[in-house]
Amino acid sequence: MVSSLDEPFPVKPETTEYEVLRVLVTHHEEKLTPTEIAAETALSTAQAAETLGQLAKAEIINQENGVYYIDSGQAERMKQRLESVDAAVELFESAPDDAYARAG
Repeated sequence: MVSSLDEPFPVKPETTEYEVLRVLVTHHEEKLTPTEIAAETALSTAQAAETLGQLAKAEIINQENGVYYIDSGQAERMKQRLESVDAAVELFESAPDDAYARAG
């Protein structure tokens, strides 16, 4: 589990991992199945299951009897991390293009 805000965040935006983690953070009070995750995203149930397995193996989320969840103590920290990633993407996308720059 990502235990510190100082650690690099292992999930990149616009990935299946990001989408699955976003759903789990949004529904942090629930334990969700791959089918429920798929219903909240554009992923198939198989894609959701594979991604959930990867996140659980990396100890970013928890898995128990076919359901997946974020520990309630980690939910707020994960929410902050996702918001930071979103803010960085937004900043990058709104930055001016360097095409006007000249060599030297």
